[in-house]
Amino acid sequence: MENIAIPDDIQTLCRFCLLQNEPTICFTQGEIQSFLHNLHLDVEISDALPGKICVQCYNSIANASKFINMVQSNENAIKNIKSTKYEDLNISNSDDKIQNDISSSNDEAHVFKYKCKFCWQTFKKSFKMKIHVYRCGKVLKNMSTFLDGNVRKYKCGLCKLVGLRKGNMRRHIGGVSCKKKVIDCINKMDKEMLKKITRGSDVVLYRTTSDPYECPLCFKSFKSLKSVANHLSSEECLKVTSETTDLMMLNESHEDSDDDKKSYKSKCPFCKNSFSVEETYKKHAIWCEAVYTNIEEFVEENIKKFRCRICNHILCSKFGLKRHIGTALCKKTFNNSLENGKKDFLLKISKISNTNHTITYQCPLCKKDFHQENRIIDHLKQMNCIEILNPEGQDFKVKRKLQCCHCIAQFKRRGELGRHVDWCGKISGNIVEEGGSFRCFLCDYMSNYKFNVRMHIGGEECRRRISEILAKDYKDIKNVIEKVAKVNSVTNSVFYECPLCKKTFGSVNDIFDHLMNINCLSKVDDVDIDLLPIEDQLNYYEESKETL
Repeated sequence: MENIAIPDDIQTLCRFCLLQNEPTICFTQGEIQSFLHNLHLDVEISDALPGKICVQCYNSIANASKFINMVQSNENAIKNIKSTKYEDLNISNSDDKIQNDISSSNDEAHVFKYKCKFCWQTFKKSFKMKIHVYRCGKVLKNMSTFLDGNVRKYKCGLCKLVGLRKGNMRRHIGGVSCKKKVIDCINKMDKEMLKKITRGSDVVLYRTTSDPYECPLCFKSFKSLKSVANHLSSEECLKVTSETTDLMMLNESHEDSDDDKKSYKSKCPFCKNSFSVEETYKKHAIWCEAVYTNIEEFVEENIKKFRCRICNHILCSKFGLKRHIGTALCKKTFNNSLENGKKDFLLKISKISNTNHTITYQCPLCKKDFHQENRIIDHLKQMNCIEILNPEGQDFKVKRKLQCCHCIAQFKRRGELGRHVDWCGKISGNIVEEGGSFRCFLCDYMSNYKFNVRMHIGGEECRRRISEILAKDYKDIKNVIEKVAKVNSVTNSVFYECPLCKKTFGSVNDIFDHLMNINCLSKVDDVDIDLLPIEDQLNYYEESKETL
């Protein structure tokens, strides 16, 4: 039992624990305040402070203050550790994002050359495309479409499963569940399934051929029904081997060669190359005529040589001289020769008309006529006729700028121009001009500059606004129809068309998922800002500063 204080001994009583413990420590008002402040305890003037404290209470108060200080210091240390770890994580995540962006840009820069005949998929390599085409053709033969009211549905021709989405049905055909149902029908001797499996009519009872049965998926022939069921249960069904790919390559090469022979209609009289399109033939004929008329043949020391009539450059090969005419070297040597023998060259070019008896000068490359000497000299120095020559860009090394037919953007290569024109055509069709401003047809974005609206369409902000509009109108079909729905005049059925890639869908769910992702503009290169005019560049940089 602890010693309880007696009223006579109140003067020696501890003011903190109300016990009479010895020894005790006496404090004045200022000393106790400074003591508590040193212990980092908040003390005010109006607070009641003890004048006498025993040694035990003094030690307990000091230990408590040390504990509080240690906890606070440890919490600060933990916060510092967390902040450093979060910074490291953010740096690593930013590095991963940069690497992913670089890899995605490299993938997007690669051109997808090969396309499937049956669906919209594209491939980088011909072998992968042929494997896909082999399976895709077999799958589509076993799939049918029909209209249930105003909704388009898809049906599996093997197990008669019905679905709303074409992609799900394509994955279902040839899958595990589909094969199991087909095997069950074969074991039960279903008449409809036997008609699909048998080759020809009435072959089930009377076997006229050596292999009367065939697989409904890959159309391989078998001798018995058990072998068909075993084939479907194995992984060999719809599997492409090297033999099938070789046969496909041979068939496609023969078909291409036959088509090429049929499609070639016109031949160049100079180089005897054949062309299937009239526009390419006309452009080539202009270039070829200008080149061959400026090539001069001569023999020197029993060696046949060829000379350029424009700059007098001599080569032993005719093909090399064809590539030389109209290039930068031809231009430089011609400009140097103009300074020395200007009169002699003008005499070669000059012609006198029979009617007016006036002198005209004809360009040896593009065959244009000029009435003044200065005009023909300036034309030949600038060599503007080089743009007419060789439009395919195979022989010339001159840096030309190709311009888009929809906008002012210019490119150095035809591949970049082709990718840009596909993207620019989709975007320019969705820009509406209202007064002095421009509006996005998809999400009603407004701007005074057409360039800003072009950069906006297909971006993150445009996708977000489209998703918000469709999320509001998802339950009300009438509002969705006003934007993207159309009616077929023949069947009176409603179908939905994407305003960017013009792809059609049969249900609201499909167009909603497609527009939420918008993959139709994800693989398009942006416009080079340096190739735009100065006014558009200044507008772009001013708006970018305002956003920052």
